[in-house]
Amino acid sequence: MTSKTTARNAMSPTGPPSAAGPPSELSPNAARKPILRVARLLPVLIVLAITVMAMIGPLLAPFDPAESVAAPFQGATSSHWFGTDQLGRDVFSRVLCGGRSLIGTAAIGTLLAVTLGAVIGVGSVIVGMHRRALGYLLTRPTDALAVLPPLITSIVILTAVPTRTGIVIAVVAGSTPLSARVFAELARPITYRVHVEAALARGERLPWMFGREFAPLLILPFFADFGVRFTGAIYLVAAAGVLGIHSGDDDWATQVATSLSTADLAPLTLLAPLLCIAVLCVAVNLAADSALDRGQETA
Repeated sequence: MTSKTTARNAMSPTGPPSAAGPPSELSPNAARKPILRVARLLPVLIVLAITVMAMIGPLLAPFDPAESVAAPFQGATSSHWFGTDQLGRDVFSRVLCGGRSLIGTAAIGTLLAVTLGAVIGVGSVIVGMHRRALGYLLTRPTDALAVLPPLITSIVILTAVPTRTGIVIAVVAGSTPLSARVFAELARPITYRVHVEAALARGERLPWMFGREFAPLLILPFFADFGVRFTGAIYLVAAAGVLGIHSGDDDWATQVATSLSTADLAPLTLLAPLLCIAVLCVAVNLAADSALDRGQETA
């Protein structure tokens, strides 16, 4: 009786599934995971590619970007891939050599701003766990600086210090208050975690709390905030270059400014550096979004 019932169940379409049956199909979420990984990795690869090109570009440039090597406004040829500008300089060589100073200036200013903002924001929260009034007092200078319009602040700084150092100071002054506010808001929920309360009960000092309890939880938000501030820094460096305050001898912003009047005769003199700036900013923003999404998933 038992053997007949078992055989009937095995033949019935509603019977229990066989252990050797076909594997179940992947769920939609599992099928989308490789696509999401590629979508998140692609902006990072683009940023790395543009950065590497900017760093080693002067070594790969076929001509000196400052020398006249052909007739002015020459079209694209096998010798001059992007043609020549109004002075007969090779546009491709100029583009290869124009990214290092612009990206470097923006990266240095952004790194200083985000690091300073993280220290001020998280430090104010940690200090506020002991003395709330003192914690609020630490963020008041950055709050006062945030009230000022960033454009006016940048113009004042660049007027007083019209050099690459002035551009870095303008980036720091414009980005630090916002980063400090962001990291303060991110750090407050962490203070209610058990390990933070235990460290506070043990009497741990501020540097130890910052490095051991808060910093590991804020690494991905740090990269996300860096991406957002870096894009703003690129815009500021580019605007300063258009106004005549250069981050280097011949950066992408300078190339855009000097080619505006002759873009109809040599479009690539304007489009090539402008496209490099645009692609870099978009890719950095997408990479920052990916870092933020990753942080929310692991939170």
